[in-house]
Parts: sequence; C-alpha cells; structure tokens
Amino acid sequence: MQQTVGILNYDVGNIFSLKKILSQFNISILMVNCEEDFKKCDKIILPGQGSYDHALVSMKKRSLLYSLKDFIKSGNYVLGICLGMQLLMTDSEEGNEQGMDILSGTVLKITNKSKDIKVPNINWLTLDNYNNFSNKLFKKVEKKSFYFAHSYYCPLDNKYNFLTSRYKDLNIMSLLVKNNILCTQFHPELSGSNGNLFFDEFLNI
Repeated sequence: MQQTVGILNYDVGNIFSLKKILSQFNISILMVNCEEDFKKCDKIILPGQGSYDHALVSMKKRSLLYSLKDFIKSGNYVLGICLGMQLLMTDSEEGNEQGMDILSGTVLKITNKSKDIKVPNINWLTLDNYNNFSNKLFKKVEKKSFYFAHSYYCPLDNKYNFLTSRYKDLNIMSLLVKNNILCTQFHPELSGSNGNLFFDEFLNI
C-alpha cells in the first residue's frame, strides 16, 4: 500500500524543493493544514528555512502543535529539517516563542568570533559519527556530504544519538535520531544524490 507523507504547512519552508525530491518516490504527498490531515499521514516532515517565531505562531493558529505531539506519541515517524529540527527544541535564541519541547535544549546562534566563521553557514559538510552510535541510517549517510544553510544550530547533547559536522571550530549536531524522531540541520532536499539516499532510507523505515 502506498504510504502518505505529510508536509507540515506553517507558511514558511522550502516546500518546492521538498516536493520535487519526494515526487521521485512511490508515495503520496499531502500538505498538512489542519488536525484532520494528520489522520491521513504515515509520516510527517517539518520543512526547513524561515522564521522560528513565524512558524510557531502559524502552527498555533492552525492548531497543529498538539496534533503533531499526538502523532509522535503514537509512534509515527517525523522528520524535522533545519528550522523543522529547531522547532522541536525547547526554545531558540532566534525568537521569543516557546518551542515544542519535544527535544530538550536551546537553539543557539552561530557567532562569528573567529574571522573564519561566516554567518549564515552555507556549505557542503561531511557527517561524522561523534558518539559511535550504531544505526542503519547513520551507516548509510556517515562520511557523506550534505548541503547546509543556517544561522542557528543545536548544540551537542549526549542524551541523543547523533552525527556531527564541523564548520571551522564549531561542531554542529547535523543528524539526530530519537526513537521515531529524525532531525537534520542540513537540507537533504538540496543535497543531490546523497539527499536521495537519505530520503530512500527515511521512507523505508
């Protein structure tokens, strides 16, 4: 049976590129605009790019926050990309809104104390296994390069299983896995063949 993958609509995010890469797979794609849409989805993606506060305010207006939390509690898989990852955290230095607090931690701003660091970080970076966690997805993408474009990041936290990417002297949590939650600081939808590999693994979990 063909699975349905929902893209959470919070009025920001790189929706076009995400739909484009997902259309290469044998799935149905649904824009999730209201509570009822969650019932039609097997997996949900929180897209990247955009304002932290604007995204959260939009989700509250559409009554999507509690529905998403229920979707996750039910054991369904959720993928947060860049901003989508950050929205799942407790809060962020980017805005004033309270995050979803599904993952604990504060999203930090990249600072350019070093002249080598430019903000935003726009780079292709390699994924490294920081805490030697064994995971099928990790093994597929470890040591491969992905596209990053961000000014904020999630600091390393050993209570999670994750891969890291190094930007100058800054170690970024680039891929996080916690049970049925997957998060990427990079943009798999903009990462070419490596992005295809990533989505193939995610869609076949």
